[in-house]
Amino acid sequence: MTWPASVQALLLALMPHVPGLRSPYVVLDRLVYIGRMFDKLRLHARGALPSDYHANLGRGFDRRVIDFLGCDLTALANAAASGADDAALLALAIPPARRPTDDACAHWNAFMLKRGWRDES
Repeated sequence: MTWPASVQALLLALMPHVPGLRSPYVVLDRLVYIGRMFDKLRLHARGALPSDYHANLGRGFDRRVIDFLGCDLTALANAAASGADDAALLALAIPPARRPTDDACAHWNAFMLKRGWRDES
């Protein structure tokens, strides 16, 4: 799934800009948000993540990613701190034996893209 340029521009305008932090709407290996979590881990390891992001690191949407994939946040954070790229972090987060189906990814994306519209968020 890719968003039209006009939608991407609108979404970016509505979000505060943090250099090096992807939009949660960017799709990485069929999943929204996961690239943003990787970026937050990298920025945090370098001391470049703004302090107002610290309280939710590993919580909120990050926790939903971890729970959905069944991966280890500490292992991901350590790999990110060691300079792992997206491919290495994806391999750690989504081992072949637990790779979500296309349907599971579609459900995940639909759920995450609508969070906060009309729910407890």
